[in-house]
Amino acid sequence: MSPSDHAVLRTDWFFQFTFAATATTIISGALAGRCRFTCYVLWSIYCTSWVYP
Repeated sequence: MSPSDHAVLRTDWFFQFTFAATATTIISGALAGRCRFTCYVLWSIYCTSWVYP
């Protein structure tokens, strides 16, 4: 792979990462004050590793 291919892969990864972070943030706004912090952390891990990809 050429260096330009790596740049495209990094850019695509960051673009998708921002969507995953946004999806998790939307849920955190809905859960604010309604669940414990550990529940939110578990949801964040689940959402970003299983649901979003």
